[in-house]
Amino acid sequence: MEMRTNMLLRGTEKTLSLESALAQRRAINVANDTSDIFAKNIATVSEEQLRAIHSIDGPSGLFRLFELAKTNGSGDFRHFFRLIAEDIDPGQHAAREILLQFLVAVSDMASQPQELRYDNARLPQGEDLDRFNSNVLYPSLSEIFYHPGCNPGYLVYGLGGPKILISHPYRGINGQIYNLYANSVDVVTSLTMRGYKGRFLFLDYLPGLNNEKDGVKAWVLLFSMMAAHSDVVFFIKEYDGGFSESQKMEITFAPDRVQKKIIEIPHSELVWAKKPEIGTVDFYFTGKPDSSKEAFEALEAEHATPLIGLYSRPGFPRNTLLRVDESGSFSSYPLDFPIYGVTQ
Repeated sequence: MEMRTNMLLRGTEKTLSLESALAQRRAINVANDTSDIFAKNIATVSEEQLRAIHSIDGPSGLFRLFELAKTNGSGDFRHFFRLIAEDIDPGQHAAREILLQFLVAVSDMASQPQELRYDNARLPQGEDLDRFNSNVLYPSLSEIFYHPGCNPGYLVYGLGGPKILISHPYRGINGQIYNLYANSVDVVTSLTMRGYKGRFLFLDYLPGLNNEKDGVKAWVLLFSMMAAHSDVVFFIKEYDGGFSESQKMEITFAPDRVQKKIIEIPHSELVWAKKPEIGTVDFYFTGKPDSSKEAFEALEAEHATPLIGLYSRPGFPRNTLLRVDESGSFSSYPLDFPIYGVTQ
């Protein structure tokens, strides 16, 4: 599936050459010191895998892999790298080639990638979104959002390709813990098997963002800001099923300017969404003497609060698209500017 990407979100990507990546990997192997978490993580990646990642996702993909290794513990790194390793596994490519040959034999359409068709007409934004700065785009913030691995309040899978925000059902949620790791990996597996390739962002269940900002739940505004800085938003639902209450809010706060797609998945693949979460919490840890529920939720929301404030800050014009580069310089474009210019 080919997906168009937002040209205004492209910035200067940070890169890592294959030669540098291989040199660092060999130095780690020679030193045989895995006390450093980065060295321990990269030691589990073979030179063949580094070459494959470079071939598929380029120097920027290698850079993101090394950032994933630096900023995530060994358990988290294994969780996110497992899907990367499966994607570049020669056996997987051989199996896909056999499947492609079969599809080509039965359908001319299968002989080349198909551009994705979107469902924006079925997923219109609500009027309340006009009160927020969804028209102000920061390419550097978009890259920060899509940093691979475990981030404060959300997860990102993948090293390259379109930036895809996932809206998934929070069925069964009645407490404060949601097993996002297990649930999200199932969704990513279902999506990749259907031919979707990119970086997948999953927002966690955040009780610390249940407060309201300008009459809207803070977590909804965080989702909305992430949507504005994504290439596409996938809304996951069952065949013949409806959207959850949280998804209905997400739909109304996903800008019409952004590509939106409904992905229907069989019930058997969404069993995880029917299960209740692990349980409720009776102990909170903040790393400080005050480990109350209130202090924990304040800590949980700390990373998002400045972003939500920026999203609702008055003074930005709403009748134009504004792009803000890393130096703080503004560029303006008409609201109907063709931001999706090429496919990826």
